[in-house]
Amino acid sequence: MGLKIKITLTKLDYIAKIVILEAENSELRTQVARLPNLEAENAQLRGQVLGLENKFIELSHKVETLLIRKDSSNSSLAPSSDLFKKNQSLRTSTGRKVGAQQGHKGKTLKMVAKPDHVKPIIPDYCSICSIKLDTSQAVLVERRQVVDIPPIEVEVTEYQVFEIACACGHRQIGDFPAGVDNHIQYGPNIAAMTVYHNVYQYVPFKRLQDFFVHICNLPISIGTLENIVVRMADKARPVWEEFRQAIERSKVVGSDETGAKVNSKKHWIWVWQSTFITFLAVSASRGYDTINAMFPNGFPNATLSTDRWKAQLKTDALHHQLCLAHLLRDLVYLGQIEKTPWADQFKELLLDAIQLKKTKSAYLKDDPEAREIERV
Repeated sequence: MGLKIKITLTKLDYIAKIVILEAENSELRTQVARLPNLEAENAQLRGQVLGLENKFIELSHKVETLLIRKDSSNSSLAPSSDLFKKNQSLRTSTGRKVGAQQGHKGKTLKMVAKPDHVKPIIPDYCSICSIKLDTSQAVLVERRQVVDIPPIEVEVTEYQVFEIACACGHRQIGDFPAGVDNHIQYGPNIAAMTVYHNVYQYVPFKRLQDFFVHICNLPISIGTLENIVVRMADKARPVWEEFRQAIERSKVVGSDETGAKVNSKKHWIWVWQSTFITFLAVSASRGYDTINAMFPNGFPNATLSTDRWKAQLKTDALHHQLCLAHLLRDLVYLGQIEKTPWADQFKELLLDAIQLKKTKSAYLKDDPEAREIERV
């Protein structure tokens, strides 16, 4: 009896194990069936992670780009746009001390042999015993000179025209000198001083008016100062046209433009420069119309160097060249953003080329040295 019970229990255990194994097998089959879905889901998640990593890299690059702002040191922006930042020059240290270099010929104030005024200082009594001295026995022991400008006083010249009766009955009247056209007018020195201060030294009319009042003792209105500048500009127009034509015929021309206020409105000061001439023009436009108005023939003989502003690139010229100073600043910005050695290497190449240019002003077309430089 006891043996049968044992056998029965053993069979039951066997059956239970089979049930458990079948359940586990069913679970495994279910999990195996889910494997393709899990693999697809895993692949999808990996793709999302990779996309997020790429997005993170992109956003990090954008943040770094935003932190590196463009200014006058790494772009064509004017130094006036560098808010709260000191202007950074592209110049590198030469290792030399600040100030005049060895061999520099300095200029100092020197005494003149024939001064305009001489004031002898001869003592007439002795500071020890108070005896009166014989001034005829005075001996020169030292000289000192003071260089100064005398007070400016207005000088008025009156021209008086007379007439004389001739024996033939004609009454001959004298002629005023050329330029003396009104009963009262300002002379050529005042006109020259007005143009010099206003045009060359950039002194505004109000400050120029103060200069004439306080320094020259000459009250003069702002309207009169403006009329003088306009009149002198018309007088200088033939010379201005000669300069314009000389620039137009030049073989190398550099051009640029910068903003300026004219009567509180935005204008542009254009510049075209050759080796010897700087030509300026003021315009309300920064477009090609200004260039076409100044130089309708373009620059048929010139290599035109600019900052690649679209109006400049549209200008007719024999060749176009990118201004190296602007290119160097662009390379600085590119190096800051991309952090690649290429930008720094290219910048060093340009700096070496500029330094090489300083050693020799020009090479002949078939100069062996020039060919060697190009080969290297």
